[in-house]
Amino acid sequence: ADVQNKAIGRKMIECVGAQSDVIGFLRKCNIFVGVSRAALEAMCLGITTVICGNEGYFGLCDKENFALCARENFCARGYPHAKSEILLNALKAAANLPDTGKALLGLVTSLYNSERMALLTLKVYQKAITEHRQSLKYDAVICGYYGFGNRGDELVSAVIRSQIGESRMAVIGAKGGGRIWRFNPVAVTRAIRSSHLLVFGGGSLLQNATSRRSLGYYLSILKIASFLGKKIMLYANGFGPIRGEKDVKKCRYALSSVDTASFRDSASLGDASALLGKSAKSYLTCDPVLLLRLEKKEHQDYIAIFIRGKDLTPSVTAQIIRGLSLFLKRSPTKIILGIMNDKEDTDAAKKLCAHLPPKVELKQFSSNKELIDFIASSKLIISSRLHALILSACAYRPFIALCSDPKLTAFAKECDIPDPMSIPINSGDLDKRLFFAAEFAAGNSNEISKNLKNKVEALRKRAKKDIEELKKHLEPF
Repeated sequence: ADVQNKAIGRKMIECVGAQSDVIGFLRKCNIFVGVSRAALEAMCLGITTVICGNEGYFGLCDKENFALCARENFCARGYPHAKSEILLNALKAAANLPDTGKALLGLVTSLYNSERMALLTLKVYQKAITEHRQSLKYDAVICGYYGFGNRGDELVSAVIRSQIGESRMAVIGAKGGGRIWRFNPVAVTRAIRSSHLLVFGGGSLLQNATSRRSLGYYLSILKIASFLGKKIMLYANGFGPIRGEKDVKKCRYALSSVDTASFRDSASLGDASALLGKSAKSYLTCDPVLLLRLEKKEHQDYIAIFIRGKDLTPSVTAQIIRGLSLFLKRSPTKIILGIMNDKEDTDAAKKLCAHLPPKVELKQFSSNKELIDFIASSKLIISSRLHALILSACAYRPFIALCSDPKLTAFAKECDIPDPMSIPINSGDLDKRLFFAAEFAAGNSNEISKNLKNKVEALRKRAKKDIEELKKHLEPF
């Protein structure tokens, strides 16, 4: 540039270097020579533009050849390279046609304004999302302890699936029933790969109190989803206990990829929050089964009892028999022992039933609806099964929690159940406390029901956040 300016005798050529104020710089120009976005910026200011660059030479851009120029993205691809004489002639023509740029201004701004370009870009993303969704077999995969005969787990699955509506969903669980066999690693991995979202659906899946193998299994599912780049949501989970530093580290690693985590009690939220990744959204919710709105029924004259089979040790069994027998002498009524888990509870319930008065019955359920109707018609529910208590709350029926697990204690506290009606199952004086609780419930039934209704409605409001978060993850797909 210096050599040429010296030969001309004045500073005609200026090398300005990198410019941050592109618009301010372009406003000083009468003619622009260049390509691509830079050329488009010049045309948006009404500057006469010659398309010439590394890809080739197109020439002066005007109304007649604008469409042809735009087809090559204003880059002159496929055109011959410029020679000095050709470029000189183009500059002369541009100088003689100073209004060429102004004549193009309306056309350029109508085609390349920010609103139109944003909409065109959006269409590209929508097309990509549609093609991606069509390439997936499922919208979401839900993982939990499903298909093993526990009606509580099946209720959780049914409620979560109902929130997703018509979306395609696969369930990882026991063999049969259309589920993906949980111990078939190839099928599980294929399902997660063919989906957009992994949902850990309710229950206390992440704990090693049951066994370290169970914890290892569920952590491996999280790792597979993370490795495959899938969204992960822990939906209304219980958490812990996690014993041992090694297992705590494994949990921290697996949970680092979780996008959203909701927990059904404050203790679980507190324990898990320290292990979640910084970007994870975590909050307190409640068990999804509380979203069920049970058909209002007049209660019938029977007490429903649900006891986990493993809770019925010889000592606990003897105390329950004494407590119920004493209550029946004072307040004769029908008692029905319900079975929430055919495999785990039936034998123990039969033995308990055999030692109670003849009017005590045993009841198994063929469907979730039958179980729900049974609980909704009970006048009192006594249970060490969490989801029997939850259904009782949904029906606004008084319940006595035989707390064999912290989650039952936490739920009774959430529902503000009077202290006499929340009993540690291994208290040592279960018989006396059970008798007193049944008497207390009978004498305060209406007040307890009204209080339950208020508490359950408040919990349901909290649970709506889960639905919102779930839909956010699925909405674009």
